[in-house]
Amino acid sequence: MKKSVVELNDEFSSAIYPLKGEFRNKYHIEVPNGLINDPNGLSYNKGEYNIFFQWNPYTCEHKYKHWGYIKTKDFIRYKKPKIMLAPDSVIDKDGCYSGTGKFIDDKLNIFYTGNVKNNGERIPHQNIAIFDENDMLIKKKPLIVGIPDGYTEHLRDPFYININGVYCMILGAQNKSLKGRVVMYISKDMNTWDFYGEINTKLDDFGYMWECPNLININGYDALIFSPQGLEKHEFKYQNLYQSGYILGHYNFENNTFMHNSFYELDYGFDFYAPQVFKDNNRIIMIGWLGMPEDNIEKESPTLKNNYIYTLTMPRVLKVENGRIKQSPLEEIKLLRDKEILENKNMICERHEVNIKNRCLEINLELEVFADFKYILEFKKEKIILEYKSLDNILILDFTNLNKGKNGVRKVKMPDNKLRSIQMFLDVSTLEIFINDGEITMTSSFFAESRDVNLRMSSDKEFKLNSYRVWNMRGFIYE
Repeated sequence: MKKSVVELNDEFSSAIYPLKGEFRNKYHIEVPNGLINDPNGLSYNKGEYNIFFQWNPYTCEHKYKHWGYIKTKDFIRYKKPKIMLAPDSVIDKDGCYSGTGKFIDDKLNIFYTGNVKNNGERIPHQNIAIFDENDMLIKKKPLIVGIPDGYTEHLRDPFYININGVYCMILGAQNKSLKGRVVMYISKDMNTWDFYGEINTKLDDFGYMWECPNLININGYDALIFSPQGLEKHEFKYQNLYQSGYILGHYNFENNTFMHNSFYELDYGFDFYAPQVFKDNNRIIMIGWLGMPEDNIEKESPTLKNNYIYTLTMPRVLKVENGRIKQSPLEEIKLLRDKEILENKNMICERHEVNIKNRCLEINLELEVFADFKYILEFKKEKIILEYKSLDNILILDFTNLNKGKNGVRKVKMPDNKLRSIQMFLDVSTLEIFINDGEITMTSSFFAESRDVNLRMSSDKEFKLNSYRVWNMRGFIYE
């Protein structure tokens, strides 16, 4: 039997942290039970960060989608997760799907897709829900019902922006030719919304659906961030079931045209999808879903025995350099550093090894390599290998030596011609890797059994460790 928002939140407020489960992460957002996926409604207001996400609070299935909610002032201390929006009306009865949040006149306006199915027919509703300063729902109502001519029922994930004083909403869409697109609606009063048209790009045949679009300016460049589905897999790109990436250039509102460079993926690991961006006072911050909706993996996840699945990525700051987006961990994450357990400088070696009795670590390397290089996380008989092929300038993340979860490799051609730095964030069951100050990121979940980790590196020739530092990491504090 489904529960009311009040009943669910009473239940979740009594949850005891840290949550139980051998693969529970310490410094990644997780929920007491159920499935979480797309980050939603990311926003900043009066010194507080508001993080929403898709949440099925009942089962570990992609059903009964609610909006979960968590807030923080410093990304260290968090309010316990709660339900903010539930599929409890005719405009969202089959799920409160993804969208964005915006504070207007100190009221939180949530723009989201209400999934409505009648007799097997999907009728998308683009809705607004307005909350007061005490997180109490004032009202929710539909803004756009149905689909524009030339498009299918796959119309969702509104992203709200204001362009030259015009209220704008961009949506992921699929046209009648079954090709992914982004479309825009505009309004003068937030009540009546008119179809403005398709955002014209050079990507004519690029997957069958574009989910979770974001349009934001980064360092003077317009970035259209979205998640295309249906791209053909290649050796060095599009290796997951679905992708998330961006085009960078200039968006012209007058003719609804985006002049841009190539499409680049945001992450080359096994688990990264549906990111959302927002701006605080002076930063563009992105959070993604640390997951990938693969049926066989979901059904076999070892977290299911504790009735939960998935987490969100660490928040990342975006900037543009040399025509590409670079990602760096949020500065506040440094406050989670506990004891520094290793610090080496200016070492020349062919091999290096250290054993650590902990699985919550930050690892920082600044190095010079002159041949093939491997960095290995060894969990007794299981291991994760990060390998650099110097001749071809290829980076390989190898999960073939893990017994549970993802198993395979991910490869990427690096934009730079050398490996200069590696920054890793190892949590209990997540790994986030930043290469060359965030030129490349690789994000994945994993389920190695051992809590001890042996850190090994080796090369075919001597390499120089300019700096090698490792910290134990503390977990989030929930209040």
